[in-house]
Amino acid sequence: FWIRRALRIMPLYFLYVGVLLILQGHRDAWDISARLINIRDDDVPRVLCFLGNVPEAIGHYPGMAAAILWSIAIEEHFYLLWPFAARGLSPRGLQRLCVAIVALSPLLRWVALPYAGENGVYLLTPFRLDGLAVGAWLAVQATSAPAWDRVRAVAARWSAVALAAFAAFVATPFGIWEPARGGAVFSALGYTVIALCGGVFVVVAADPQGLLRSVCARPLVRHIGRVSYGMYIWHVLVGAALAAALRPLAIPRAGLELLVPVW
Repeated sequence: FWIRRALRIMPLYFLYVGVLLILQGHRDAWDISARLINIRDDDVPRVLCFLGNVPEAIGHYPGMAAAILWSIAIEEHFYLLWPFAARGLSPRGLQRLCVAIVALSPLLRWVALPYAGENGVYLLTPFRLDGLAVGAWLAVQATSAPAWDRVRAVAARWSAVALAAFAAFVATPFGIWEPARGGAVFSALGYTVIALCGGVFVVVAADPQGLLRSVCARPLVRHIGRVSYGMYIWHVLVGAALAAALRPLAIPRAGLELLVPVW
């Protein structure tokens, strides 16, 4: 498991971090904004050790291009710890662990919010384990055909509700509703709602006769799935390069937004 994850994640990750450090070293000469890259010297070891979610959480905003590494850090922490749980617990024990994590995560965020702030509970691993626990719980269910049939039946009944809840909650952190991250209630509960809705969508997408499965099975969508990690890694730098290339054209803001599909 660790070897597969390392081969999938680490080569591109360290290549990207190397590119960021090179760009930062030439930031003044190449007129690169600190808003794009601004990794402090004391944060370089954190980024190299898959602690890229820490700098922004403690107030050291590393620029947009490095800030995206927060989620990969959480993934890596999960990859490090989950095999111990999978080896040490029975399937029933794993299920109970996952349910406990999902149930306790909102309470943990609520208690920590006055101390860690919205950024802290958004970025730091202990507060974002419920999404991973939902996926892990589904993986355990999928090892038993009767259990998976029951999960599919529940997901089918709740798919419309999940879609509505997902639209409402995702609209909050991405700015359709203000404030941008929705305050204490969203910080405590919103990420769990999004995780549960995502779990429903995964189950629906796995249904061989479902419409969503037929969409996900299309060659273009499958290809995007295979390269999605790389797209995520590079998307900020590609967007910055596109904006820099178009800057001499003085395209109005509305025109730039129309170029999002090109990006």
